[in-house]
Amino acid sequence: MIKVEFSSERVVDASLKVNINQSGNLALKNKFSFRTYFSSDGKSAKAVICLSVFEDDGKFTVSAETEGYFAISGVETDTDRKVVNTKCFDQLFEYAAGHVTALAEMGGINNLPVPKPEISFDDIQVNYIQQPAGMTS
Repeated sequence: MIKVEFSSERVVDASLKVNINQSGNLALKNKFSFRTYFSSDGKSAKAVICLSVFEDDGKFTVSAETEGYFAISGVETDTDRKVVNTKCFDQLFEYAAGHVTALAEMGGINNLPVPKPEISFDDIQVNYIQQPAGMTS
């Protein structure tokens, strides 16, 4: 049985740009990227989500890169890793969206919508890369 237990999260990078000279509506867009790294012993994972909300004309941009750390067990196959990836995303997204919303509020934009994107299980790729620096095995 696959277990994914959230341990902690932190903001690695954040930015806010507000260049609004008059009131009006903004045509906001959302963008995200997400990746999960697995420790070599298979007992932990680090997930990284980059979330951005922006306006094409450069009037407004807010983004945050959030790392989450998870204890995992029962992961043996690439399908299991896809399950872990999905669970990490589901848990970490709420934190990342909260960081983006808080930054926007600091810039005077209240109640910023940050919709959760749908991830297709079939589109998840499992790539094997070296363990990132600072991640315990």
